[in-house]
Amino acid sequence: MQLINKNQRQLRFKFFIILFLLLTILGCNNQEYPIEIKDGYTSTVLGLSSISEFLSTYDLISDLISSNELFSSDNPPSLPLGTRFLAVDTSLIDGDGYEFLIDFGELGNLPLGTLCKDFKYRAGVLHVYLDQNYLNTSEMTIVLSSDHPFYSGDGKEMTQLEGRIVLKQDSQKNMIVTSDDIQITNTQGHIELSTDIIIHERETGSTNQSSKIITINGNMQLTNDGEKQDYTIVSPLLKKSDNSCIRHILSGHIAINPFIENMVIDFDPYSDSGCDNLISLTVNGKRTFLNY
Repeated sequence: MQLINKNQRQLRFKFFIILFLLLTILGCNNQEYPIEIKDGYTSTVLGLSSISEFLSTYDLISDLISSNELFSSDNPPSLPLGTRFLAVDTSLIDGDGYEFLIDFGELGNLPLGTLCKDFKYRAGVLHVYLDQNYLNTSEMTIVLSSDHPFYSGDGKEMTQLEGRIVLKQDSQKNMIVTSDDIQITNTQGHIELSTDIIIHERETGSTNQSSKIITINGNMQLTNDGEKQDYTIVSPLLKKSDNSCIRHILSGHIAINPFIENMVIDFDPYSDSGCDNLISLTVNGKRTFLNY
């Protein structure tokens, strides 16, 4: 009887040892491994911050031009104090459309640039050409010149954008945004951005408290150190026009290829449409979180 009890205890002990080892192995296999994205971490963060600043530049121009104040005064009220607005050509009769400059001033001291109503800081000059009334089918060109560098950021980390952005509005109020090799530079590095995206804005709320839901679809290509990556929007990026939130992407997914394996970026990892820069990256089934 004692021999049986002893054997039972030994079997029970071996069972718990095997169970412990299995749980340990399985637990290890389910861990998150940020090291799997280590090689692409810097370029991914740089890519996302570049896209963010690119889209915020579009938001700025769209807000200004869609207002009725564009040529109603020497300095439209929606521009921050200290910004210079120069209307070069305000007539459509001559056949070459509108032309104007927006000068946000020098970078200066911290915080760098001029604080805008979307809580982004900007410096330098935007040169804008518009072929006709923005409310109709139109084409707009934004020139970001190296002669008068344009910067956008949070007042500490400022990103310089250089190149030409073309926006074409179709009859369905969709804005087709194309650009080739926009040069984007900040302290994280240098990247070239080309875009072929469609932006749709939809009014929400009452007349007195209206805002816009902004959805973005399409493709972008980023080149970093000679390596190209395709950023494909696999579910629409969503933004709101509220000044406190417009600088953030609230939801949507982007797939990056090529990578170690296809990487998927989730802009709403907690499904709360939070006004933040928190995202999750999934590579090879492993998921990690970061702020870009």
